[in-house]
Amino acid sequence: MFADEVPTRSPEQNATRIRDDETPAVQPFADRAYTDQTFAPDWQPPAEPADAGGSHRSGTDRRKRSPLVWMVPLLLAMVIAAGIGVWLGTRGDDSTDTSGNDDSSQAATDGGSPSAPESTDPSPTIPPPEDADAVDLGAGATASGPKPRRPGTDVNGKRVAYPLTNMFDGSPTTAYRIAGDASGRTVTFSLPEEATIKEVGMINGYAKLDPGANWYDRNRKITKVEWLFDDGTTVEQTLRDTTDMQVMRIDDAVTGTIRMRIVSVSGHKGPPLWDVTAISEVVLRGSTD
Repeated sequence: MFADEVPTRSPEQNATRIRDDETPAVQPFADRAYTDQTFAPDWQPPAEPADAGGSHRSGTDRRKRSPLVWMVPLLLAMVIAAGIGVWLGTRGDDSTDTSGNDDSSQAATDGGSPSAPESTDPSPTIPPPEDADAVDLGAGATASGPKPRRPGTDVNGKRVAYPLTNMFDGSPTTAYRIAGDASGRTVTFSLPEEATIKEVGMINGYAKLDPGANWYDRNRKITKVEWLFDDGTTVEQTLRDTTDMQVMRIDDAVTGTIRMRIVSVSGHKGPPLWDVTAISEVVLRGSTD
């Protein structure tokens, strides 16, 4: 074929014909941005398998319920219970005073007015004098000795004092109380006039009984004393463990003063507040003729 025989075509004919139904679809950019890409979710920890009991609690929950957590309130409860026990064991000592021994002496008139605490125990009996001529000399006597324990409050909330005058008030449920071990201490009784002493004696402890509290057992008891008289007579008295009045006969000692020296006392058990030497009553009998 010759060059001049080459068929010629117009530009419109040279352009590739595209059928109307073959026009490519153009997808909006926004749609392509979210449909053509795959987004992976944030990383999540693998699920923990349920335990044998079927529980679905995580390890964190189980750690929160560790036995150590439960022990804290248990230990606190035990400490509180122990504190209450100690408090109950020491309260009701018939005295709120915690002072120790006081070496100063005090006359009976300085002791203050004692209360009259209630007691459920039978009053210890004071035996009558063996000598028909003997009379009570204690009512007119003045006592001096170690300073008594400070007033306190009994289990009923009543104020209680422990002056030397309690030894002559006729009530075994009151007492003259000395803090601690009174061994070696001396109590002196001064008579209004010289007399012939025929009997002496005492209740050698705190003969008071409250509900749940036996003060005779809790406090110290005097186990031995010496009675000394102006004429040189000295008599030793050994005392038993009883709330009864214990009286001994004296062979007519003539004196204006009577000294009672505490030789020994019983031991002490219990809290410090119970460490007290007590005398509930003293008997001095004789004649002034």
